Amino acid sequence: MYEDVLDLFIRRRSIRSYLDKPVEEEKIDTILKAAFAAPSACNNQPWEMVVVTEKSIMDEIRSEFVFANYNAPCAIVVCANTHLCRNVGKMYIFDCSAAMQNILLCATALGLGSLWVGVYGDQNVRKISKITGLPEHVVPCGIAYIGYAKETKGPRQQFTDNRVYYQVYDVNRKHKARPKNMKNLC
Repeated sequence: MYEDVLDLFIRRRSIRSYLDKPVEEEKIDTILKAAFAAPSACNNQPWEMVVVTEKSIMDEIRSEFVFANYNAPCAIVVCANTHLCRNVGKMYIFDCSAAMQNILLCATALGLGSLWVGVYGDQNVRKISKITGLPEHVVPCGIAYIGYAKETKGPRQQFTDNRVYYQVYDVNRKHKARPKNMKNLC
């Protein structure tokens, strides 16, 4: 059992190229059930999802988010309804991130590819809110692209033991940033 679970986590990869094939409603429903099974602060469960499969709306999302111009046939916009967040501030960001992770893992388990598209910054929040008709009290936290993968990626193990500490953090340990990831930070 342990090996099956770990295998699922390692097989989950970010997919950026999809077949021109719609995702079945049953699979979308299963993915949504997985999302709603996520843990949340104070059990607020602030998430709401907007499922987009209509080509014209997908095209609009792709044109507005040039960093997410991939041909997925389905997007699930993971949102937080701030009216459901009882006295826990912006913990909904963590709650919706847990729901997003469940979406990605469930998609992998169902033989689908997926990609987490971050929605960060006021401008991007406004763009996806406008496209999907979100009211002001519903905050988009991310977009999951879902579809049948056109590309094949093997499992990847990213465990790095020098980033694990026991009992206390070792401030003397040195880490090097991964250069390929640094170019997008500025």
